[in-house]
Amino acid sequence: MLKKLIAVIIAVLTVFALVSCGGNGDAETTGIASSAPDSETATAAVTADGTAADTEEPAELLITPEEYDPEAVVATCGAYTITEADAAFLFQMNYQEFAIYVMQGGYDPSMLGLDLSASLRNQECTIDPNCETWFDYVLGSVTASLNEMLSFCAAFDDAGGKLDEDDLKVIDDTIASVTKSIGDMELSEAIAPGVTEDNVRNVVTISYVAAKHLNSELDKLDVSDKALEEAFEQHKSEYETVDILSYVFDYHDLLGEDDSSEEADDEAIVAAKKQCASYAIELAAVKDETAFLEYVTTNMTDVLGLTDDEAASQCSRLRSTGVSRIAGVTDWAFDAEDGTTRKTEDDDGCITVEMVTAHHDADNSNTICTVRHILFKHETYENDEKVREIYDKWVKDGAKIEDFEALAEEYSEDPGSAENGGLYEDMDVTNTVPEFREWCANPERKAGDYDLIESEAYGWHIMYFESGEPQWKSDMRNMIRSNKYYELTDEISKAFKVEINEENLGNIPA
Repeated sequence: MLKKLIAVIIAVLTVFALVSCGGNGDAETTGIASSAPDSETATAAVTADGTAADTEEPAELLITPEEYDPEAVVATCGAYTITEADAAFLFQMNYQEFAIYVMQGGYDPSMLGLDLSASLRNQECTIDPNCETWFDYVLGSVTASLNEMLSFCAAFDDAGGKLDEDDLKVIDDTIASVTKSIGDMELSEAIAPGVTEDNVRNVVTISYVAAKHLNSELDKLDVSDKALEEAFEQHKSEYETVDILSYVFDYHDLLGEDDSSEEADDEAIVAAKKQCASYAIELAAVKDETAFLEYVTTNMTDVLGLTDDEAASQCSRLRSTGVSRIAGVTDWAFDAEDGTTRKTEDDDGCITVEMVTAHHDADNSNTICTVRHILFKHETYENDEKVREIYDKWVKDGAKIEDFEALAEEYSEDPGSAENGGLYEDMDVTNTVPEFREWCANPERKAGDYDLIESEAYGWHIMYFESGEPQWKSDMRNMIRSNKYYELTDEISKAFKVEINEENLGNIPA
């Protein structure tokens, strides 16, 4: 969590600088270039005092109230204090993290009515009816952050917690990275008026202390295999899935061109519905999926007039695999044996026949892995001669992880991992190519395993396995930690009250 926290701070500060400069940067700098909005609509230059610079169509990126006092106190708890300048930095961190989250989800913020080039104070919030403006929305997250961070910091002190030299080095390194991320700009220019390195240090330190205390408490939890298995037993049904075949008898398909019009007479419609009901009864009477598909294929060709190829194509789309339990929708399938059918009729008189063809328990659930690979594409390499030469030399030299990272950066043709030493962390391998998935999901796979494999779709992969486990184990561990987190938050917030001056908090530039 601490590592992620620091990474988020650095990433957000990088975006601060880019937005303030009026540029998008590139993928190497921001890591989000593919989803960032166009610079003409998403950014605006600001002057040193935080107001919008003159452009063809001036836009105020920040509005700084006259009452804003960088040194005025916004919040306190125990020995910890947050000033308006501190809060201004925290506000921008929350705001930009939200914007990054939206863009990484593949959405343009404008789809939410959010204009990144204008002050949030003048923009109506579209996602929370309790907030009039986007400023109110982000300010709410800042208030929540202050309450949580400051109370956890006070609890850290109360428990006798101390920062050691390694902790202080992480904080110092983070400050250095923040300063580097904005280049030659001043913090007051890149973030908000009055923000200095002291403000960034204070927020980073408070964030770090709070996270350190939280982690120390969560690390006390029992997340042994036995504890995870016991938790899983209580949630086992959530991981069971079924495969279902489904076919719809639509009486409209049986009406002639004249009869299918709005003026089709009642007699023709009744006859078509009666025929569909008869077909549905016959299909529901079959006992296995082979008979189900054979009946549907015959119905498509003999009754609907489809060709064999058209029928085969239609049948290939009748199966739903890995269907989860949905109350009132798929419950019946989980309580039924394979081969069980049911008929349902919609309000228009069309009849659906479904058959359960397979049940899957948690043993077949997804696998979560942390794995590295180096991709050599078929288009680049005619055979594996060069690839095997590289692989064999790496193995001969000791199969060291640092050497693997260097080789990935030099050779890998996977843009998603090459610059990160070939690393994919906590990846659900379900949707990867079969060869990759099968290698990772092998139950005998263990940390430190490596191999050279070939995938038909891409090419050769030098693989290195760091860790992996079934999805349910990861989920249960996260659930146990999450439940404890909410419990701690409630307990600590009651034991250590945070005093917030809402008037001063409302004065920050935004």
